Amino acid sequence: MRSIFLFLLFISSFLTAQVHDDFSDSDFTNNPTWIGDTADFIVINGLLRSNSNTSSYGFYLSTSSTTATDAQWEFYVNLKLQTSSANYTDIYLISDEANLKSTTNSGYFVRIGNTTDEISLYKRTSGINVEIIDGLDAEVNSSNNTIQVKVTRDTANLWTLQSNLKGNGFSYETEGVITDASITTCSYFGVFVQQSTPTFHLNHFYDNFYIGPILIDITPPSIVSSTIISNTQVDVLFDEFIDLTSSEITSNYSADNGLGNPIAVIRDVSNFNLVHLTFSTAFTNGLSNTLTVANVQDLNQNIGITSTTIFSFVIPESSEFKDVVINEIFADPSPQIGLPAAEFLEIYNKSEQAFDLKGWKLTDGPSIATLSSYTLSPGMYLIICPKADTAAYGLFGNVMGVSSFPVLNNAGDHIYLKNNALIIIDSVNYSDTWYRDATKKGGGWSLELINPNIRTNCPMANYWMASTNALGGTPGTINSTYTNVADNEAPQLLSASTISKDTLLLNFNESLDASTLLNTAIYSIDKGIGIPIEVKAIAPDFKNVQLIVGTALQAGIIYTISLTNAITDCAGIPIGPYNTASFVIPESAMPNDIVINEILFDPKTDGIDFVEIYNRSNKIIDLKTITLSQYDTINNTLTSIEKITTESYLIHPGEYILLSENSAIVKNQYHTTNPSGFINMSNLPAMNIASGTVCLANSTDIIDLFQYYENMHFPLLNVTKGVSLERIDFNRPTQDKTNWHSAAEAVGFATPAYQNSQYSKAGETDNAIEIAPDIFSPDEDGMNDIFNVHYHFDTPGLIANITIYDSKGRSVKQLVRNELLGVTGTFSWDGIDENREKAKIGIYVVFVEVFDLTGKTRHYKKTCVLASKI
Repeated sequence: MRSIFLFLLFISSFLTAQVHDDFSDSDFTNNPTWIGDTADFIVINGLLRSNSNTSSYGFYLSTSSTTATDAQWEFYVNLKLQTSSANYTDIYLISDEANLKSTTNSGYFVRIGNTTDEISLYKRTSGINVEIIDGLDAEVNSSNNTIQVKVTRDTANLWTLQSNLKGNGFSYETEGVITDASITTCSYFGVFVQQSTPTFHLNHFYDNFYIGPILIDITPPSIVSSTIISNTQVDVLFDEFIDLTSSEITSNYSADNGLGNPIAVIRDVSNFNLVHLTFSTAFTNGLSNTLTVANVQDLNQNIGITSTTIFSFVIPESSEFKDVVINEIFADPSPQIGLPAAEFLEIYNKSEQAFDLKGWKLTDGPSIATLSSYTLSPGMYLIICPKADTAAYGLFGNVMGVSSFPVLNNAGDHIYLKNNALIIIDSVNYSDTWYRDATKKGGGWSLELINPNIRTNCPMANYWMASTNALGGTPGTINSTYTNVADNEAPQLLSASTISKDTLLLNFNESLDASTLLNTAIYSIDKGIGIPIEVKAIAPDFKNVQLIVGTALQAGIIYTISLTNAITDCAGIPIGPYNTASFVIPESAMPNDIVINEILFDPKTDGIDFVEIYNRSNKIIDLKTITLSQYDTINNTLTSIEKITTESYLIHPGEYILLSENSAIVKNQYHTTNPSGFINMSNLPAMNIASGTVCLANSTDIIDLFQYYENMHFPLLNVTKGVSLERIDFNRPTQDKTNWHSAAEAVGFATPAYQNSQYSKAGETDNAIEIAPDIFSPDEDGMNDIFNVHYHFDTPGLIANITIYDSKGRSVKQLVRNELLGVTGTFSWDGIDENREKAKIGIYVVFVEVFDLTGKTRHYKKTCVLASKI
């Protein structure tokens, strides 16, 4: 806890303090240097915390200190555990040894815990403990104990032990006093932890250690705020406990506008910072009054200087939804960053009327807190907290302590604010995801509303985030995250997609005002469909709208939906000019509708695998229905099955789509002419380098299957790492080995999401055998790297042998051996001979032998030229 009071004391006394450590440097090894069981402690968020998970274990830290008499010790402790005789902490004010586990050391220490859950002072002589101040029992018997402790020892050796169980250090209660002069020298100050089981580890927090001269309070009390209670009553809150006698003298208070002195002044029975004033004359509606306060003393008889505070009484108006909003939520006060270690909610009056909060309810369902009479003026903030924490939060602004304050769940809760007619004025269903910060989500920081003036039908999650204030929150004042920057960007319709034959989904680029989405007349679909019969805005972010149409949509037909500018975003900006989108009901994929067109199974060292697919059909197909997998050729089953996408994604006829786990890496390493044709899969099935299978399938069919081998690459390449394998013609069989070739060097060895560098479409011919091109140059430049043998026969079932001969009649390549032919087809040669070497430049004869099962044989001879760059 970094209370403002302690901070000022530390600054003013730093030069004379012998030890001062608030761990703001996130270190306990320097300035000052702590020694001992250093592995069992850590500094987290500016707090020293235990870090040992060993059971039945005592561990310590100590630092040099010679302060022993005419001194003050002050420190903050937060024990997130129920103390016992086996679970406690000792703060050694004085020790003659650095080792606080020693059985022979002498000194004084404060023990927090023990059997009676108390804060007590002990004297230790040669290892023997004697309790010399017995603190009040049951003070630390909860599971979250925040304590500020102050011990003084004057020149007469009078010890005074004081504590503040709110952990804020503003006002102390005395645990006891005693005179003891047994030990008058000191060598060390330190912290000792005793825990019995590992369940208590990580639950001891320490901060703000001060050891030095006694700090004398010479600061007079001052006014923090004034609050209207009724038309004759006003409360005044001071910044510290005030003296009972002086605070209840009516002549010490005077108001202008003819009000004069109050007729009664009563200091609050439980909050000594607060006084209740009653006047005989009623306050005038809407008139500002100045209250002058003088001669009120604090508990140390410091007399307050004459000061003023302004208050106004306003006749409250009836409230409507969102006139008052929940503006800040402090659900998880631990670990303590700077605010009091207690939950609070802040409300804000965003209207132009004042409201009397008497009878209003704050509830999470199980707990209902009823608010007392309080005039909440326009633009006013009010902190609402448990009654016991009123004084702590009174230092930050207007505060109301209530009984039955709802327990704010750390992970999330639904909080309602209702007026005295039980009408909901505001509600917030918060979640710890709203922090937008993993560290702050862990506690100590409030959730702040970025702008309380947002439109009422917009998603709340977009408008909350963790506080950025150094204290961890901004109770009672404008939020640290507040922004009134206008949203001048018009919302856009991104896409439309079908869910079924009568239902489609619209997707927008930002959250919309849900109330502007529900009119069916603002939507219109062409081709006779017209306006929808039902509209539903999809919570929680309202970026999506579901439409139901009255006429069934037809598969394969492209429709267009148009929207009017009646739709607005949360800033009230109407939809922009891009308010149309096309959609279609996709058709089912049949085998070979989509084919595997390019694969990279041996990527660069810093690269990744990919698979490119191509829609060779005339259908529009939704890839949400397609999986990518491996194929077990022994058991004929799919393995490593992965969905291409969980969202609807349409692939149109003639469209290429590149599948990978990170499209940015692929785009960085290879050129593409189609940067939008990429899909990031959460998992791409693994592809082995030597050989493997890639399979496209849906729920009923294998759509395409490719079994690849490393030696399918062009053999003259020195390195194939980072080189993709491209399909030559997507109309030829996938498993035709001559239908695959290494990507050309000229395009960077891959063509992701666009036409392959080695693409060559099989020719349509009436001639039985044709070759194309006549001249080819297999040099990996992407131009005529292969030549094709196209065939066309009238009858199926023929068998072919194709042999390549050089100009001297020597066999160079057995291109096809006893291959069963279709009616039409193509075989390709990349200029590599049987020795997997590049054939020489020159003229080659392509000899084709075709025969049927009757033994009838036909022969064809064609010539081609293998060329090369000179």
